[in-house]
Amino acid sequence: MNDTWTRRILSRKELSRKEIQEVCCMLLDEKNTLETKAEFLRALHYRGETPREIASFAEVLLEQSINPIPAAIRNAGVFLDVCGTGGDGLGLFNVSTAVMFVAAACGALVVKTGNRGFTSRSGGADVLEALGVNLSIPVWKVPVVLESTGCIFLFAAAYYPTFRAVTAVRRLLSKENIPTVFNFLGPLLNPVRPNYQLVGVANPLLMESYAYILGLLGREAAWVVCGNVESSARVMDEVSIVGQTKVCTLQQDGKRRLLQISPHCFGIATARVNDLLGGNARENACILLDILKGLDCGPRRNMVLANTAAALCVCKIATNLLHGIELASEAINSGEAFLRLQRLIKLSHQ
Repeated sequence: MNDTWTRRILSRKELSRKEIQEVCCMLLDEKNTLETKAEFLRALHYRGETPREIASFAEVLLEQSINPIPAAIRNAGVFLDVCGTGGDGLGLFNVSTAVMFVAAACGALVVKTGNRGFTSRSGGADVLEALGVNLSIPVWKVPVVLESTGCIFLFAAAYYPTFRAVTAVRRLLSKENIPTVFNFLGPLLNPVRPNYQLVGVANPLLMESYAYILGLLGREAAWVVCGNVESSARVMDEVSIVGQTKVCTLQQDGKRRLLQISPHCFGIATARVNDLLGGNARENACILLDILKGLDCGPRRNMVLANTAAALCVCKIATNLLHGIELASEAINSGEAFLRLQRLIKLSHQ
């Protein structure tokens, strides 16, 4: 059957939802070999995933997820997710993880989901663990923690228990520098199904498709961003303060709009990409602590402020980017952002 799917992909034919259901069963079955899974994922990557295929993968996999937020709270709340697809290969520090705490201090309810690093040395889970956060927060406790901190990190392994079956193949293909459909799926698989989302992508050609898919999945509004890196052809899956950032907005009426923003839109200085580099989980944890404590007032702080400002515009807390910068700066300067981290660490161990 795997040969059939691979041949269909190589013939440039789009997989149906039924076929994708079968593919998901194959990928998540631990009895299937690593090479069987790798062969399919390589073929899909080289042919290129279509928007409908990505949406179908997301819908099929979301049906298997565990949603920790009771329906009554979910229907009454306004939830925000900030994340990126990964795969830009730049080795930046964990920007969206820092944004989680700053945005929460500004009044957003941030539900972030993620895993250990596949395309970077330090994923969101790695850096939070290095900061002292217990990733194994029981499902029943999530609403309590979220109410107290305004933010929560859902470790993907706990909410998609069958995903362990694709960990090995993702690592294998990462070593071959082959991003898989799971890189694109990560930001789409938040089990809480947030109302608002800021998503960074490492391929500008994906932006409109991604915004379209987010609309299909029920987002009320979203920004899909892809930042330029100085004068090179490389990009980052973040709002950039190094160069221009392309944005595709999903509006509440379902319409999509393309625009471009620059560091000047935030009232901050242009930085160099070398100023934003991270390291391993422990090193990135130190970077985040310095930012959240207000000790780092340089380009890394500005990077967090810019991405937080964008997130606050998405969820309507900020009226524009400069207002977002104002709110984010105050959240750090007042100590509120660092307090959110301290609360999360404490509650995750109780």
